[in-house]
Amino acid sequence: MDIIEESEYMVGINFDSVLDIFDFVPINSNNAKLFKKYTTSNLSMSGEGYAGHTNKILGPTNSSRKQVMDHALYGDTDLFSELTKMSSRLKAELKIDTSDYKQHVKATKRKRIRSGHGDEIDIHKVYQGQIDKAWECRVRETVDSTHNFVTILIDYVGNWNENALSSLWRAATALLVVDELERAGKSVKIVIGSVTANCFTRTSKYASTSIVVKDYNKQLSHERLAAMAHLGFFRSFGFACLCATKYDVNEGLGHSCTMSDELLPLHLYREFEEGHTRFVHIGRIMSFESAIKGAESAFAQIAHFSKS
Repeated sequence: MDIIEESEYMVGINFDSVLDIFDFVPINSNNAKLFKKYTTSNLSMSGEGYAGHTNKILGPTNSSRKQVMDHALYGDTDLFSELTKMSSRLKAELKIDTSDYKQHVKATKRKRIRSGHGDEIDIHKVYQGQIDKAWECRVRETVDSTHNFVTILIDYVGNWNENALSSLWRAATALLVVDELERAGKSVKIVIGSVTANCFTRTSKYASTSIVVKDYNKQLSHERLAAMAHLGFFRSFGFACLCATKYDVNEGLGHSCTMSDELLPLHLYREFEEGHTRFVHIGRIMSFESAIKGAESAFAQIAHFSKS
């Protein structure tokens, strides 16, 4: 999958791993310095007008954007300790049973067919005069089936004056949902992302950012979820993604949009439209009270599409 994709209305930037970020070189030289600043700068953000507030902007365990990205790569044990407390508090408050949730999606399989054209030729069929069956190719065939794939999509954006630690409630909500779904036998993918409007100077297209925290059938690193599902990561990785495309970015980097099934990061549309997964959206949760509502909303979404 390409890191950058573009459609008629959106430019999408997606990384499958944090390691890919450090090897990436922006194609727009005007944005290259900004990209490096947001991903590798070891300088305090105090020079950006945040004097005395860096820990609120990037989180209590980060004093620079380099630390944010290092924690995203290796995990943040201290922040995970906070996440554990939040998750335990949520579990004590909410008792939700997902054992009856099912999900009907489409699966694809490869099928070999013979025809008058294709990828490989069977010379014996040619000798037999069966030219219309001499070529063989593989095609994808879509079939209806019952699967247990769920993608948790976490919105990691927020206003400049919001505390990064408070946004860790999003990770706590996601962790609760993932634990319940996996206990019920589902295969879960976690993606963190955003959709932004008016962030480029020479096009009116949306920009979407996304990164995979956990893929299907892979074990979740709770320490890395804690390091990535908060505003400090958005203010580093998210800002850098906007500088990764060929377009010059606006000084203010635009404004974020609320994600939904109709407004997804571009790289996720194909999965959704082909029916390979359903999305559970976790929005901009900033407190215990909003985390309760967010968890209830997440399970309501699952209950809805499990019946469709």
